[in-house]
Amino acid sequence: MDLDVLYEIDVPRPWPGSPPHGQRDAEQRAYREAVEQVRLADRMGFRTVWAVEHHFREGRSHCPAPEVLLGHLAALTERIRLGFGVTLTPFGFTPPQRIAEKVATVDVLSGGRVEWGTGRSTPMEQAAFGVDRERSREDWREAIGIVTGMWREEYFEYASERFRFPRRMVTPKPVQDPHREILRTIEILSKEVIPELARYVPRTAGA
Repeated sequence: MDLDVLYEIDVPRPWPGSPPHGQRDAEQRAYREAVEQVRLADRMGFRTVWAVEHHFREGRSHCPAPEVLLGHLAALTERIRLGFGVTLTPFGFTPPQRIAEKVATVDVLSGGRVEWGTGRSTPMEQAAFGVDRERSREDWREAIGIVTGMWREEYFEYASERFRFPRRMVTPKPVQDPHREILRTIEILSKEVIPELARYVPRTAGA
C-alpha cells in the first residue's frame, strides 16, 4: 500500500502577541515542523508529499508557493515524491511559462521526483487575482496543453484568443517524460476532469 501526506501549512488562530509578530512566529514554526515531518515521512517510506497552493486562507493554509517548499524538500529528502497539489493554472494566477519553469526546476533538483496536479481554486482566491470564474475551466484546460507543450518542444510558440506567447526556448526541461504522471495526479485530486485531460496524456506502455 502506498501512503501519501498532504500539507497546507495550517497556522491556526489565535496567534499570541501583537500583529504581525505572533503571526510570523506561528508561520515559521509551522514550516519548520512540516519540513521535519516530511523528512521523517521520507525515511519511513511514504510515497508522495503534496503541497497545496492557496492564497489568503488565514489560519487554514499559509502555503502560497509550493515550488519553494518542494524545492527545499528536494535537497533534504531522497526517495519521497514531490507533489504540486495543486498548481492554480487559470491565466490570472500564474502565466503558463512560469508554471512550466518552476515545476520543471523542482523536477531537475529532485532527480525526477515531481508529480504535477492542477486546479482552478475558489471564487475567494480567483477574485483577488482577477481570474474570470466563468472562463476559468476553459483557461485551466488550455494552460495544461500549453505547459506540456513547453516541456515537450525545444522551441514553443502559441496564439489564441486568451493567450499569446512568442517563439522561445522554455528552460529547464523536466527530467521525466512530462506527461506520464499528470493523469495519475489529476485522477487522485479530481475525478470529474479525467475525460478532459485524456487528450493531453499519450497512452504509452505502463501508463
